[in-house]
Amino acid sequence: MLKNYYTFINFKVVCFGIILLSIYIMPITTHAQEITIYVDNHYGNNNNTGLDQKAPMKDIHTAIKKLSDKGGRIILVSDYIIAEYSQLNEYKHEKTITISSKDNSKLYFSNCGEYILNGPTVFSGINIYCDGSAYIYANFNPITFADNVKINSKNDLRTMNIYGGFKEYTENSPTDLDSHISIYSGDMFATVVGFTKSKGTQNTTFTGTSYINIYGGNISKIIGGCVDAHMTETTQINVYGGKIGSIYTGGNLLRCTNNASVNIFGGETGTLNINNVLKSANILLKSGVVNDINLSYQTANIHDKAIEFSITLEYNDSVFPSSLIDDLKLSANFYGLDLTVNNIKLETETDATQNTTIDIIPPQEFSETGTQSIHITEDNNPPEKNLSYIVYLSIFLLSLISLVGIMKFKNK
Repeated sequence: MLKNYYTFINFKVVCFGIILLSIYIMPITTHAQEITIYVDNHYGNNNNTGLDQKAPMKDIHTAIKKLSDKGGRIILVSDYIIAEYSQLNEYKHEKTITISSKDNSKLYFSNCGEYILNGPTVFSGINIYCDGSAYIYANFNPITFADNVKINSKNDLRTMNIYGGFKEYTENSPTDLDSHISIYSGDMFATVVGFTKSKGTQNTTFTGTSYINIYGGNISKIIGGCVDAHMTETTQINVYGGKIGSIYTGGNLLRCTNNASVNIFGGETGTLNINNVLKSANILLKSGVVNDINLSYQTANIHDKAIEFSITLEYNDSVFPSSLIDDLKLSANFYGLDLTVNNIKLETETDATQNTTIDIIPPQEFSETGTQSIHITEDNNPPEKNLSYIVYLSIFLLSLISLVGIMKFKNK
């Protein structure tokens, strides 16, 4: 009788352990379900659910409104046209919205058409067509051009312009926000700008930081600061891949920034222009290609403001020629500026993007099944979170084995 009792208890302990183990592992292995809304700008109806391609919604704004609480993906099933000199304004959302297109459908920008972000947005698996100049303003929301972004334009001209900040400054515009631009694909970018385009009501100083991360794609020009007006505090540009015509750390023409950081880990950059930086510039050349480096100030008045300016350059001489560094030294001497040069070596022959403290956010993979793929952190060491899972699981299994042993001992 007692033997059967302990056998029964032993069986219950094992079953209870299996249940706990299943509950513990389930959150690790289950993929998050992503909501997908289909949009047909020609034949859709906003009264439809949009959950089925046969019952699509009509416009992106209303579709985002439906997804704003949880985030999700919008798939265009027909050409979505932004009319000439008009704006497409997103509905306000805190969760990430991914915009994709199906088959040959396109997000179509008529001449001077504008897309205005109102929350974190990812463009992935999408065709974009520009019939003239096209503008996307992130309004200091994170914007990502992930995998399989295809940009085409009229007469094959580069007319797609991306701004991390506002179209223009207004009296109520916040000035302390950071911008986040990440590009993994897309071959027809004209200009990528960290901050704001136009003056608006008055000149101001944006005290945040523009973060521009380039992993792929083809971009004519990157500007860390502003274009037509305004002063900026800091810009950080990280290049891991892709092809860039020129990088301007400060801004366009008379636009200035206080601090600039440029890190080249790969890709191909034509000219790196360290322009109109007033306080400090930190340049890291670790791998990839840079054809030329310039240090310049647009006017003598701007140069006079750079009285505390210092520049630090770290470079790998096995990748970058000494002539490239010599040109920078000459420019620094011309302006009477302090230049610190340090030679570095790659720790291994592996990709130079490894062993860096800069966060790499991998693109979201496109899937029509409505599931969102799990993102793996690009790091040489396993995350502490995964390590804690292993420790806790080991303790649990050891405890379970001990309990079973005790039951067997009592059974004897």
